[in-house]
Amino acid sequence: MGAPGRLRADAEQNRDLVADGLDRMIALAEQAGEEETWAWDALSRFVDGCADLRLDPLLTVADTPAQEMGGRRQESVRPEGSAPPKESTTPKGSATPEVDLRPEAGVTPEAGVTPETGVTPELAAGRARLLEALGRIVGAAHAEGALRLDVGAGDVLGVVGLLIRGLPTLPAELDEELRGRAVRLVLAGMRVHPAPAPPGRPLSGDELFQHLP
Repeated sequence: MGAPGRLRADAEQNRDLVADGLDRMIALAEQAGEEETWAWDALSRFVDGCADLRLDPLLTVADTPAQEMGGRRQESVRPEGSAPPKESTTPKGSATPEVDLRPEAGVTPEAGVTPETGVTPELAAGRARLLEALGRIVGAAHAEGALRLDVGAGDVLGVVGLLIRGLPTLPAELDEELRGRAVRLVLAGMRVHPAPAPPGRPLSGDELFQHLP
C-alpha cells in the first residue's frame, strides 16, 4: 500500500473527476430541457450527449481512474466558469488505490466525507441536482405520452452508464459504431409502443444511487 498522503491525494483527485462528470451531465440535462421544445427530444439529446462525451453516471470515487472507456478519454463541454478536473497521477493500467481509513493505516477520515463511500456533501448535492434536472425531463416526457411510464430517471442513468462502459475488448471503430446503434435502439425501447413491460417497477434515481458507493 502506498503512503497515506498519496492515498488521500488520489481520493481527492478521484472525487474531482466524479464531480466534473456530474457538472457536465447537469449542464447537458439543463440545456436540453431549456432549449428543446419537446421533452422526448430533450431526453434523446441528454442520452446522445452522455454517450458522445463518455459521461458515465455510474462512475464512483472508487473506480474513477478508469476514465478512458472505449479507448477514448471523456471529453468536455463543461459548464461556463467551471475549472478543469485535476489530472490523475495513477499510472495507466494500474489498479485503483482505495483509501484505507482504518486508524492503523495512518489515514484519518476527511471532514464531510463518508468513510465507507468517499462521497462528500458536494458530490451528494451534485447527484441531487442531476436527478432534479433529469427528473423534470422524464416527468415532462411522461406527460407528453412519449416516454413509457415504466421507465424512471434511474433507468435512464443506468442504461447510459452501461452504454458508456461498453466492451473494452472491442476495436475502437467497432465500439463507436455499436455504441451509436445501441443509443438509438435504447431510445426506441423507451418510447411508448405496445411491448411487454420490463420486470419489476420503475427505478428512481435515488434508488439507483443508494446502491452505488
